[in-house]
Amino acid sequence: MASDKLAAAIRAHYESLPRLETTVPEWDNVTLYAKPLTLSDQAKIDTWRGIQSDRYLVFARILILKAEDEAGNRVFSDADLGMLKDGSMGDIVSKAARELTAPPNVAEKLDQEKNDLGEVSG
Repeated sequence: MASDKLAAAIRAHYESLPRLETTVPEWDNVTLYAKPLTLSDQAKIDTWRGIQSDRYLVFARILILKAEDEAGNRVFSDADLGMLKDGSMGDIVSKAARELTAPPNVAEKLDQEKNDLGEVSG
């Protein structure tokens, strides 16, 4: 069993990680946030991938699980699955879900690439 000190260090590290964010222009420029995936989150996603043949449905479930507003409140509930499935485009849902579940170092790389694309070389 992990010592109290080690368990506290593990929790502190996770809590210190920055939230990921993505802005969805198609949804009135809403910005969604999410804490990085935990092992528990990843296990749920892996289970969904095993049972769902529709990858877009998995992305919708990821948004329900992880998407938060700026204050840290969940944006979607399980009741929103039908709305996300039948009332939104798969590419938009999948892009938002991927950006909210990218490992922190990948998210930093994506941000850097966006900044690099905005720069004009001279």
